[in-house]
Amino acid sequence: MSKYLSRLCLRETYCLHMITALLLSAILMSSCNRGIPTETIDQNLPAKQIASMTLPAQELWRKPQTSMLYGGMSAGMEATQYYLSYFEQEEDKLHVIVLDTRTGERIRRFEDIPYPHSMFMHEDYLYLAVNWNILAWNLSTGELNWESEDLRDHTGYQIHPAPLEDNILVYSTETNFFIPTQLLRYYNRNDGELVELITIRIESDSGFMFFRSPQVDYWIGDGQLWAVNFPDMTTLWRVDMNNMNRVSGWPIVHEQRLIVALGTYPTIQAYDTTTGALVWEYNEKLLSNIVVMDGVLYALRTDGVLVTLDANSGTALGSVTFAPFETQSGPRSKAYWIGASAGRIFVYFGDSQELVAIRIHE
Repeated sequence: MSKYLSRLCLRETYCLHMITALLLSAILMSSCNRGIPTETIDQNLPAKQIASMTLPAQELWRKPQTSMLYGGMSAGMEATQYYLSYFEQEEDKLHVIVLDTRTGERIRRFEDIPYPHSMFMHEDYLYLAVNWNILAWNLSTGELNWESEDLRDHTGYQIHPAPLEDNILVYSTETNFFIPTQLLRYYNRNDGELVELITIRIESDSGFMFFRSPQVDYWIGDGQLWAVNFPDMTTLWRVDMNNMNRVSGWPIVHEQRLIVALGTYPTIQAYDTTTGALVWEYNEKLLSNIVVMDGVLYALRTDGVLVTLDANSGTALGSVTFAPFETQSGPRSKAYWIGASAGRIFVYFGDSQELVAIRIHE
């Protein structure tokens, strides 16, 4: 295993474009037969407009979403084709919609998807973690390329947001005789073969691994965040997070920064990956996930402002204000998502049910 792990390599340039805006279990909790949440959205809320901006932004297209966009978005590119994928809820069914990011035109629709957990795109393939397996679709042909074995005894099914060499990594957990175990499954991304299975027993005071980078595992638990070198499993550093255990969406490793969003209405903390020192933090509350593209972090605040921060320093680079917008607070009841790829930013507004594509000019 150590020989295999030492070969893992996560390409940083790919991470910048492909880090997904995805989907932890708190977003996917609810209720009815197939686990699809119900949500009532005011159909009469007016469309968002750019009210002001401190950096040059241009709207490219917008797409009304009469069906709720559910669970997140993933944006990527392959040659001259640019993809944006997202889950869409239509009554009691879920579909995956694939758009051309340049025009907003729909390219593919994969219908009646089981209860979804996460997804990401790489080249011409869309990988989905659903109940109770992993699916891989070819976006060019629309065909299902492979499907994993049955994973009914597991929960979570979070797909790592970028390939690790020729494999994809899927995080999940299972409980046997009240003992929780974390599982890391490596699948060949081309044919779905299970390459390796790693099991990690979760002790009550040990926390759990929430992100694996090329050479370091990041763990969280008991109000602390720490980094572990693998394969020798030595602890590199450990920091106190003021009892903030809830990581919102995927963390981002950008150059020498581990960037995490924390809380129901997240704030951001960025740590030095070598020392664990807190380099910068952003304490304005957010509505959306965070994404990084070309060294710039994008996120939507609770007051409807799209903020841009230097991912290394946390320096504010400018903002775009959308209106009308009421500051959000209290329990989360509507979805707001951001995706980024090839110089384009995609913002989904759950209150007005629309997907807006913009370009930020330098």
